[in-house]
Amino acid sequence: MIKKVLVPTDFSQQANYALTLAIEIAKRADAGLTLVHVVEMSAPNVSALGVPYMESGEQIEVARQQHDAALEKMKKIVESKQSADVAIEMAVEYGSTFSDLYTQLEGFHADMIVMGSKGAGGLEEIIIGSNAEKVVRNAKVPVLVVKNETHLRDIHSIMLARKFHDHKEDHAIEALKALQEFTGADLHLVKVNTPANFEDDRTNYAHIKAFAEKYQLERYYSKVYNAFTEEDGILFYARDNEIDLIALASSGGSIMQSIFGSVTGDVVNHAQRLVWTCRI
Repeated sequence: MIKKVLVPTDFSQQANYALTLAIEIAKRADAGLTLVHVVEMSAPNVSALGVPYMESGEQIEVARQQHDAALEKMKKIVESKQSADVAIEMAVEYGSTFSDLYTQLEGFHADMIVMGSKGAGGLEEIIIGSNAEKVVRNAKVPVLVVKNETHLRDIHSIMLARKFHDHKEDHAIEALKALQEFTGADLHLVKVNTPANFEDDRTNYAHIKAFAEKYQLERYYSKVYNAFTEEDGILFYARDNEIDLIALASSGGSIMQSIFGSVTGDVVNHAQRLVWTCRI
């Protein structure tokens, strides 16, 4: 059950798309909504005892000005959404440019995070990835990543791409079932067959059927899709079948995934449609 929706904003167009969709979700779920902006501060100096501190009053003053400016922007945004009939709380947090965004968001105890993203590519993706990817990697609640203007009424199909012989993700699947019921969408259960992890169709469809029966899934289609990589298979299937929302289970962050990426992170960065993730 969704009782609180959290929407991080950087005041971009994508963040506005996310807020619009989040308001619709909160209204349908009769949930609270919090809009939060994180003021990014440079890494503080560290004393000989390992205690961080601000070097000067100038740094503190700049941070205060950024806080006040962000709050004014948020007030204008909330005022523009008054007709939506959803109470929106506002919060401005401080965080280091080098810290994980989710550490600032975790204290809000939300049931869902809805956030906009421009994605990431090239050198930026290799070095830091997108903010959405960082939140997805560490969030303990479902995250819905929005890149384009989308409304609840537009979500007619959900694609779940995964290996269906692994049944460890009870929490993630129950959350997905709730999402399907919430949106009324059809579900596409897709196994991406790659050269590195090839299985014959008979085996794959048997795994999908067993999975669907175990979790008592309804209104679903089964599909095995061949592609060179799992990411390509997910993105190409979603495009070819006009999928509205891609659903993925995330195993959380690790040092190796932070350096070399993960399928979930890659899809979050590159997909041009809604991506919903839930940590195992």
